[in-house]
Amino acid sequence: MQLRQVPESGQSNEYSTITESAWRSVWMFKYDSEANGDMGTQTSSNESLETEFRKRFKAIFDVDESDGSCIAPLIAGINECPHGWPIANSCQQTPPHQPPRGTHGELWLRDGEPGAYSIHVSDLERDILAAYLDFADLHGLEVRFTAASWINPQRAVCVVFYPPEWRPE
Repeated sequence: MQLRQVPESGQSNEYSTITESAWRSVWMFKYDSEANGDMGTQTSSNESLETEFRKRFKAIFDVDESDGSCIAPLIAGINECPHGWPIANSCQQTPPHQPPRGTHGELWLRDGEPGAYSIHVSDLERDILAAYLDFADLHGLEVRFTAASWINPQRAVCVVFYPPEWRPE
C-alpha cells in the first residue's frame, strides 16, 4: 500500500502541517475498510487526524473553545444564546440559532468574545453552498469552506463563519 504524503505547496494551508502519522491513519482506515468491508474502525483510526484538524483550526482562526452552539452571539454581539430551550431546528427568530442544515455547530471565542462559528456538512451541494453564502451576506459575516473537518475527516467539509473585520491566516 502506498501512503499519501502531505501535499506540496499550492495546496490548502489546512493540510500543510498535518503529520504523516495522521495521513497514515486515514489511508490505513481506507485500506482496512476496503479489505475487510468493516467501517467500524473509523473512530479509532481517525483519532489522530481529528485531533490534528481541530488543533490546526484553532491555530488558523486564533480561537478558543466555548460551550456554545448558537451563532446568534457572533451575529448580534451578545454573550449567550437568546433562544431558550428546546430550540427548534427551523427557528425563525432573528438572529437565528444556526445556519441552514448546520450540524455539530460550535461557537468559538477570540479574546473571550464570539469570534467564529463552525459547522460540518457531509453533502456540499450547489443549493446549500448558495444558502451559506446568502446566510453570510444577510448577517454581515464572511464564510470559508475547508476540507479540514474534524467531525468526519474523510467525508465532511467544515464551514466557518466569522466577522469581516477579521481575516484568518
